[in-house]
Amino acid sequence: MRRSESSRNRWTSIAGRVVRQFFRDRLTTAASSVAFYALLGSVPALAVAILIYGEFADPLRLQALAKSLHGLVPPNFADMLSQQVSRLADQQSSNSGVSAGSVGWLVLMTWSANRGMMAFVDALNIIYDRVEQRGFLQQIAISLTMTIAAIAFMTLAIAGVIVWPAALRLLNIDGASSRVLDLGRWPVLLLITAFASALLLRFGPSRAENDWGAIVIGSIVSATLWVSASILFFWYARNLANFSAIYGSLGTIIAIMTWLWLSALAVLIGAEVDAACTCIDK
Repeated sequence: MRRSESSRNRWTSIAGRVVRQFFRDRLTTAASSVAFYALLGSVPALAVAILIYGEFADPLRLQALAKSLHGLVPPNFADMLSQQVSRLADQQSSNSGVSAGSVGWLVLMTWSANRGMMAFVDALNIIYDRVEQRGFLQQIAISLTMTIAAIAFMTLAIAGVIVWPAALRLLNIDGASSRVLDLGRWPVLLLITAFASALLLRFGPSRAENDWGAIVIGSIVSATLWVSASILFFWYARNLANFSAIYGSLGTIIAIMTWLWLSALAVLIGAEVDAACTCIDK
């Protein structure tokens, strides 16, 4: 009885600290900064991914995949992606080899995303009450490594959330098999997100201790929040919201940035849970 009461008091204290620190650390503002730089990096990332895909596969197949996104994602986003794919496919048919422009886009994407990661690290240092102790070169090396890992993760995330259902439709997989494959992506995304969050919480802030128990709890919270927010947001954007009616031609960008903001906020809340567990257990 005492053990269960002690455990309940512990989690109540953790929840209370997370709520207080959520407002004190201004997590919504920090997530906005991260989402802005992530958006700058995601647009050229899309262009580079399409250009590289066109080097190894038929761009017409990618066009068919883009068209199959209609009904799965917000209409403006599907239209924008289809137009972008068509334009780049035309460029691929008239050019051979990866152009210097695509390389330039790749550099710009990495730099923009790295600025977002640096903003993320600053927010994590605030959450953990840490002053940056690492040297400049070490900070750059860590942020670039984490940026490349984040780009790979976001590619997997977009593939799982958006492209996977479209691929099932394109391959004419329906019935029970389609439902099983469609639902099966979420546990996989949950595990990948938890692993990525754990690495970010451990190596992002300037921290020396390795309380992996608290880190695992924080990463599970981050992953659960991210998957839940992604499911609800894409359902809302697809069925209820009409971003173009409010924002016009900027509707697609606003929708993408909102999802990036929710993603950043999920990880930052997980970091607050990690920090609260570490603080209360001391």
